[in-house]
Amino acid sequence: MRMKFSWIWVFILLPSADFALTTVGGPQEIRFLGYNEQERKVYWLTYFWDASGRLPKLSYIDFSAEPFEPVVDTSWNKELEPYDRATFFNRVKLLKSQLLPLNEDMSDSLVVTARIIEMSDYVIANDLPPVKRFEMVIMLRSGRHTGTRRITSYINKRIGVSQWYRIPNEPYGIATFSCTGIPWEGGYLKDSVVVLEP
Repeated sequence: MRMKFSWIWVFILLPSADFALTTVGGPQEIRFLGYNEQERKVYWLTYFWDASGRLPKLSYIDFSAEPFEPVVDTSWNKELEPYDRATFFNRVKLLKSQLLPLNEDMSDSLVVTARIIEMSDYVIANDLPPVKRFEMVIMLRSGRHTGTRRITSYINKRIGVSQWYRIPNEPYGIATFSCTGIPWEGGYLKDSVVVLEP
């Protein structure tokens, strides 16, 4: 009787273990392409490192019109097959050839401060314990340049800055920071963009 029970128990656990190790989520990473001086736009791609296989998303900020908020270029993927990576990256290569590179700025240290506005429990699924959700305002400062952004982070309050550039022939800077912006499967990092103004 004991042996029979053990085999049934193993049979039930194995499929569950395989399912638990299967991941569908992943981090989101931003990579800047450059600056179009005529349009006054900074372009970047957001990569989705998950199991979907979807193409990166093209976004930009237009510095000729305030407020300086990210805009997703929805026309970019028109008439393009969802997984046509060759055509997509040929378009990226052509666009990048028309852009000025951003100037990486190491002259001043970049100081990051965060203020928690609200902390609450977030339920991912009914059969899982809730995780912490933090609504925060972050401020980035480098010399006389500052930028603020409201964000949502899950599980923890950690924030890291990965990129910091000066925009050619503009008085502005642009940076990316990461937080646990995706709560699934233990949490994934998500990059966001913030503009630093003098």
